[in-house]
Amino acid sequence: MSFPKSSQGARFSFLPGAVTALALLVATACGSDEALSSKTPPGRDAGGSGATGGAGGNGGGCPGTGTGGTGTGGTAPPIGPGTGPVDAAMPPADGACAAVTQEAETKKQPADIIWIVDNSGSMTTEAQAVQDNMNVFAQQITASGIDVRVILISSPQTIILGIPIGNGVCVGAPLGSGQCPNDSLAPRYLHLPNAVGSWDALNLLITNYPQYKSMLRAGASKTFVVVTDDNAIAAPNNSAAAFTSAVTALDPMMFAKWTLSGVYCQMPCLNCSAVGSVYEDLRKQTGGVSGDMCLTDFAPVFKELAKAVITGSKLSCEWTIPPPPAGEMFDPGKVNVIYTPDGQAPRDLFNVPSAADCGMLGGWFYDDNTKPTKILACPITCSEIQADLKAKIAVAFGCKTKIIVK
Repeated sequence: MSFPKSSQGARFSFLPGAVTALALLVATACGSDEALSSKTPPGRDAGGSGATGGAGGNGGGCPGTGTGGTGTGGTAPPIGPGTGPVDAAMPPADGACAAVTQEAETKKQPADIIWIVDNSGSMTTEAQAVQDNMNVFAQQITASGIDVRVILISSPQTIILGIPIGNGVCVGAPLGSGQCPNDSLAPRYLHLPNAVGSWDALNLLITNYPQYKSMLRAGASKTFVVVTDDNAIAAPNNSAAAFTSAVTALDPMMFAKWTLSGVYCQMPCLNCSAVGSVYEDLRKQTGGVSGDMCLTDFAPVFKELAKAVITGSKLSCEWTIPPPPAGEMFDPGKVNVIYTPDGQAPRDLFNVPSAADCGMLGGWFYDDNTKPTKILACPITCSEIQADLKAKIAVAFGCKTKIIVK
């Protein structure tokens, strides 16, 4: 049985053994703490009359109640036909519970992109190229259906009597406001007006993290983009290994996976102060893309960067909690997540209290345990889902949340 699509573009469907009336969103449970209705679900036999009561129906459910006693009920399948991770500490399946499910809307993974532009005296042309191409770059990504956020670390462009002065950057509409030097435009674009020297781009990506971390999203891809005509020789982040360790130390969950791309010198030329060997090491390590600073046409480079973000985007690992049907209440303690891998049986994903509690068993957590609006997958579970192009996620309402017990 199915229902029309909701406002989120998802369908309601019943799990095996579930009630067939939408009014019973919250499960009819055998335990007194979960039973919200005494009505016998259609399709199951009610208990008989007499001293011993009637027998439960073949479909499972709560014991039938007779006039003179109680019958013996059948066994309903657990929500999500799968059994979840194998762990002795896992709670038993709630066999007496019937749930209603809603398919989670599948979206592309959002993208968080952190740009840093060298503002040294030799970067006048390059800074202007970044300014001229930033909107095209963002629009290419947005047009593919990806929700993008852009952070820029660079000196702001100074304008005197209508003439731009220096090697700063100011981004116009629609990504930025165009109001130099305050061109930030929430929630998609943040400009941190910090001067970037020839050698310290990697250091500033780390030290500025407190100022831009609020822009980052747990389920979004992470891309650093460096534009410079020099190399990263300023300590402490003057090697690929040092920068990688520093990024992990910022937030191991947020930066479980990231890439570094950039426009830097790949060979000696008149436009370059030094070959960007550290950036090239990081690009190879993380699978990023690069443009050569020796070339004067930046437009193709920006297109390749946008293409890399688009092709690297996978299924999103966060899902907005769909509203329950009219007349029902959302109970965060009675929500479960069901993952169906391509060509395999569905299985339950177990809940953990927060991102910090994600471990090797994976699972899911709320964005806010007090007032949840989203469900997010733990990194190990996210990696599994994103490797499966036909993965399906469903949210089940009405049965006690299955948790990982430590």
